[in-house]
Amino acid sequence: MTFLSSLLAAISVRAQQPAKAPVHVGWHDEFDRPYEWKHLDVANKPNLDWSKPGLLGLALTRVPFDWPYQYQWSGVTKTATIEVLHHPVLVANVTSLSGYAHLDVDVLDEKDKLLVQLRSNTLQAPGVCSINLGEHMFSGTYTFRIRLIVGGPNSGCNATYDWIRVTSVEDRDRLMADPNLPFITEPSSL
Repeated sequence: MTFLSSLLAAISVRAQQPAKAPVHVGWHDEFDRPYEWKHLDVANKPNLDWSKPGLLGLALTRVPFDWPYQYQWSGVTKTATIEVLHHPVLVANVTSLSGYAHLDVDVLDEKDKLLVQLRSNTLQAPGVCSINLGEHMFSGTYTFRIRLIVGGPNSGCNATYDWIRVTSVEDRDRLMADPNLPFITEPSSL
């Protein structure tokens, strides 16, 4: 088989495979604007790595002097306005992990008063963590204080986040199976 016939055969096989249907998302952050994420107000701030475009690395290398706990945790935070009716699930993709990672969310009212605190499942290996916001509040548009968390042993831990999005329950399940699915932003929920 010649190179050209091999290439044509590979193109033919690829053309016969169905394209992956995109997931529908509302608010999302692909980690391409690092200045929007701030350190948590805690003693052990993570080292942030923005060296690879679209990836946010969080690393905890040592604990502060007289750290009273047998493990450490920290993270970054950002505030976002999210419409819950059409996109009730907040999901984040963690592509590398040593320790654990999860999301924490404060739901705020129009005066920034705390309504409820929510937490995602905890990852101990790379994967997608999620919070079904729709299970905890009425449909509507809310302000969320989102925290991306990394934690683990005092000797050090790290997590790399690839993206964070809001989507439907069905699309969350698809993203958990394949976090690299293409997505379409639905402007009505931005």
